[in-house]
Amino acid sequence: MITRLHLTSFQSWDRISVDLSPITVIIGETDAGKSALLRGLSCALFNTMEGTGMVRAGQTSAEVSLETDDGHVVTWSRGTGLNRYQLDGQVYDKPGRTVPEPIRHALQIHELEFDGETVRLQWAPQMDAPFLLADSGAKATRMLGVAGNAAITAQAARLAQQEVKKEQDGHRAATIQLERLQAQLAGFADVVVAAPIAEALQEAITSLEALQRRRTQLLAIEREQAAAVARQTVLRAQEHRLLDLTKALDQRVAIAQRWEFLQRGFGAYQGRAQLQALVEANTHIVEALRMQVRLCEIVEVCRQVGALLVRRDALRTTLAEVQHHYESAASQHRTLMATLTCPTCGQIKEAA
Repeated sequence: MITRLHLTSFQSWDRISVDLSPITVIIGETDAGKSALLRGLSCALFNTMEGTGMVRAGQTSAEVSLETDDGHVVTWSRGTGLNRYQLDGQVYDKPGRTVPEPIRHALQIHELEFDGETVRLQWAPQMDAPFLLADSGAKATRMLGVAGNAAITAQAARLAQQEVKKEQDGHRAATIQLERLQAQLAGFADVVVAAPIAEALQEAITSLEALQRRRTQLLAIEREQAAAVARQTVLRAQEHRLLDLTKALDQRVAIAQRWEFLQRGFGAYQGRAQLQALVEANTHIVEALRMQVRLCEIVEVCRQVGALLVRRDALRTTLAEVQHHYESAASQHRTLMATLTCPTCGQIKEAA
């Protein structure tokens, strides 16, 4: 609330201060300056002065100060080249014809747009009729509705009513759909009776699928076994080729020895015993090396063949077990199907 008004060089007033209360009555003679006080208050509240008409004669500027009950001091100054507000020492220079927002907030003076005009709820010019009392009832009602946000409340109520109607329609539609689904569900009562049969069939299918996967694994193992046998055959062929090469080498050594003996002639007969011993020694060394190589290869081949034979026996045992399980599952499946199949028509019996 504004508690004090102070004018300086404003119209007929050189300097004056007036204390204000919630109800303040200003009385005086004609041309005593009562209207100047109201105009000064209007200029400070709404920045309504045009030009320099409010400046006291002989002065260059006019000033109006307002004090509030919460300690704010607002000063409005106007003159030649001067248009300024001050709030607690903070300057707002050249605001034009508007009032800075901090000034409005400090003075707590508000305006309202109504029917295309600006209405000042806390201010009435001199000689105007009392606020709303001279207006029609409809206009007063609209004004009170705008001031109290009644239009927003009514709009919110309409929106809430629309939402309630929408939810009610949705509830009715959901209820109808639920009843339709329940009626459809009643037609599937026999499905519950056939559930154990379906579960048994599903278990049999699962077992058959497991057996099929195991059979695929065994086929892969058999392919590996066939590849191992093929590698064994290749090793045996290489062994035979090595034996043939060894025989050919022995023949060439013998031919070379005979050829050397013939070249030396009978004149070298005295060294025949030594040469024969050397040849025999070399022959034994070559034979020993050849046998060692052959034995190493044969040992490796035998080791691989033994491992393959062990693996083949294990695979045959596993294959026999899987075949037994497969036949057992197939027998169970045939028994189950015979139980479910009518012997007369050959069709699957319906659930009781």
